[in-house]
Amino acid sequence: KHSSTQSNLMALWMVPAILPVAHGSSSVGFIHHSGRPRLQKRLTALQRARTRRRQRATLSADESWEGFEYGETNWFLDDGGSSEVDNVAVSMHDEPQGFDYESAVEALSPLVSPDRLERLQTVISQRTNHCQFVFEAPTNPNNVWACLRTLDSFGIQHTSVIRRPGGYDRQRDINGNMNVALGSSQWLSMQEFQSASEAIGQLKDRGVRVYASDLQEDSTALTSLDVSQPFTIVLGNERTGISEEMRGLADETFFVPMRGFAESFNLSVACAVTCAYLSQMGGLKWGDLSEGERAAVMTEWLMRCVPGSQQVLERKGLRVPERLRRTRQ
Repeated sequence: KHSSTQSNLMALWMVPAILPVAHGSSSVGFIHHSGRPRLQKRLTALQRARTRRRQRATLSADESWEGFEYGETNWFLDDGGSSEVDNVAVSMHDEPQGFDYESAVEALSPLVSPDRLERLQTVISQRTNHCQFVFEAPTNPNNVWACLRTLDSFGIQHTSVIRRPGGYDRQRDINGNMNVALGSSQWLSMQEFQSASEAIGQLKDRGVRVYASDLQEDSTALTSLDVSQPFTIVLGNERTGISEEMRGLADETFFVPMRGFAESFNLSVACAVTCAYLSQMGGLKWGDLSEGERAAVMTEWLMRCVPGSQQVLERKGLRVPERLRRTRQ
């Protein structure tokens, strides 16, 4: 018995330093084992390490630029489960007004490493808004992830998504996954619309031509499109293609030349092939962003890289616009 009691005492000594103890009839509190101060220090050290890892994940977001995988890396998961996507990106087609983006870039640039800053500057110098993409009612978030990565790789800065309320099966699941997909677009300027007329109307108001992918007999080959003026490529739903409304709004419909039995590509493949053709045709005019547009986009990118960037800017006397306050840092 003595030996058994000794063993039990030793076992108690070896348990973690934090032990549960009842308070009253229902609640549970915690007491610290006074004999294990070193274990308490170890727990504190682990908490600090966990905090540092979280901070490192934020600080090194663009350090792992090359290894970032849309849909695989969970940097941008919605914390609140909102059914709406925050349109925090600066519009590439409106000159920024009311906020000094140049001063914001000047204030934030010293707070990132030289290598990171050089990478950001290199990428933004090759961005284009001569061509943009619109995705009409996509249903597969994985396809959206792949398309966004393709657009980023080809230097296309501006893209829009049309999401019609109630237009999907399994609405809640698809909406939730689509939010994550759109949230992965941290380097792109994203806009979201509820209808084709809303999305295309604002493009035509700026004189942008609209080319929609369609398999109709009267469609033009992609290689025959006029890409000398600013234009938009519209890619439709994976199952049904573009809507009748979009067909009527487009300036021209096109198809991607194919040589096999298949009549169409998967959405993400169609996006990549279209970008490759446009690149060959001279339709991607890299480096055509104005100084104001570059400063606006660079501000958003830097805010994503610098923890506490909003406070930094406000200490410099720059009142951050609401859309940038929602930029995930």
